[in-house]
Amino acid sequence: MKQKGILLVLSMLLIFSCLVGCGGADQKIIVSSKNFTESIILGEIFAQMIESHTDLKVERKLNINNFVVFEGLKKGDVDLYPEYTGTAYMAHLKLNLVKDTETGEIYSPDEIYDIVKEKFDQEFQITWLGHLGFNNTYAIAVKEAFAEKNNLTEVSDLIPLSNQLTFGAEHDFFDREDGYPGLIKKYGLQFKDTRKMEVSLKYEAIAQDK
Repeated sequence: MKQKGILLVLSMLLIFSCLVGCGGADQKIIVSSKNFTESIILGEIFAQMIESHTDLKVERKLNINNFVVFEGLKKGDVDLYPEYTGTAYMAHLKLNLVKDTETGEIYSPDEIYDIVKEKFDQEFQITWLGHLGFNNTYAIAVKEAFAEKNNLTEVSDLIPLSNQLTFGAEHDFFDREDGYPGLIKKYGLQFKDTRKMEVSLKYEAIAQDK
């Protein structure tokens, strides 16, 4: 559902290209992350890279709520954290993915990046650096036994079953156009119930048939 090439967001308070060779013993950079494993690991990688290649002192403020860390960046409480183009485009800028309303064509990942980079600079004075080189895309997960029993291989295979199922996802997914609303609209799914939960709880919930 969501193509959101991970990017490094850097506050205009600090230009990353200046880190190497210009850090002093009294200079500090605050590295943050969102509150799920992937983001925390990326934040820690950033922190260790800076510590290894500069004289900057790194303060870690990892494992913070999505919107809280973004507000922290805007206020200058955070200097650096890993962000997604899709999240920035949909959640922070609240823009529409559809490029052509007649054909339903959506913007490409590169177009999304260019739009986000320009608008973040204009609206928030925040600079986006280049891609980290991988993509993180939403997918729908069911238990293996359930998939085999019902011969599920595609999202569309859920259509006749959806009214018997409870759909769970992180809070953000329900608020994004390319999340739950887009999923329902695209496939015509009607789930029996929905559950908003923390990311890490999804896997425990599905394992326990909740």
